[in-house]
Amino acid sequence: MVYDLIIKNGKVFIEDELINIDLFINEEKIVKMEINSTENDAIKVIDAKGMYVLPGGVDPHVHIRDPGHTERETFLSGTMAAAAGGVTTIIEHPISNPPQYNPKILKNRINLALANCVIDFAFLGAAGSKHLDEIENLSRYGIVGYKTFLHPAPTGREFEFEGLTMENDGDIIEGLNEVKKTNLPCVIHAENDDIIKSATKMINDEDLDNPLSHALSRPLISEVETVEKLIRFSEYTGAKIILAHTSSSEAMSLVKKAKLESSNIILETCPHYLLCCEKDLKRLGVFAKCNPPLRSEYE
Repeated sequence: MVYDLIIKNGKVFIEDELINIDLFINEEKIVKMEINSTENDAIKVIDAKGMYVLPGGVDPHVHIRDPGHTERETFLSGTMAAAAGGVTTIIEHPISNPPQYNPKILKNRINLALANCVIDFAFLGAAGSKHLDEIENLSRYGIVGYKTFLHPAPTGREFEFEGLTMENDGDIIEGLNEVKKTNLPCVIHAENDDIIKSATKMINDEDLDNPLSHALSRPLISEVETVEKLIRFSEYTGAKIILAHTSSSEAMSLVKKAKLESSNIILETCPHYLLCCEKDLKRLGVFAKCNPPLRSEYE
């Protein structure tokens, strides 16, 4: 038998230990593993002696703003960077011009990705209160879930957020009811926009240049209140929810408790929330700016 690829002599983590083993691959799947194999019948053979062989990473939260902001990144440059870092699959979110809130826009982005991506990809669809009738329809075109924001479109970016926002509690419940019909999850940026606006007004003008002002403008309660509410809304509608980039231990505790009670909700977090804290804003400035913001060591 001729294999597509044989990776020989690599270190593979199997059953709690590193083992030097040969991997035999056909159609991008491992079909056999063997120690000290003498087989070399393959289209390509890689000698990985002294190297670790790891599964390709899956990045479920990617914003390649193509089309719309190709000066930042394209499907080609973004997936080349992913491949260089060991990521072999990305899930692209619906922030582009316009976001994929209907099949026509989705197909255009899929075709663009097919022509340029060097790794595997999938798409989330946009779920918003302005195009409720498109939510269920979009599920028939290969998306793996939805994404929504809980605030109005930022001024000047209305086209970029078309069909991508649920601006109040009524909108959220209506949108989640539509998502529930598809049995697909909805990724939600969990921050309370009203609290953020109020906190921002309380920052003195002279403090706006202080990097810590960003953290002050998006206090912990803006995340925790929203996570608590979305747990309830998930239970009420039956919709599956994924909380994006969760930043605090309190929010994580709420989700952990909900999961123990069979809640249909999970969360993701990011390395910067695990490795950095609010004081790094002083050191790194705008390079540490993210939403939700970095928290204190005690949050």
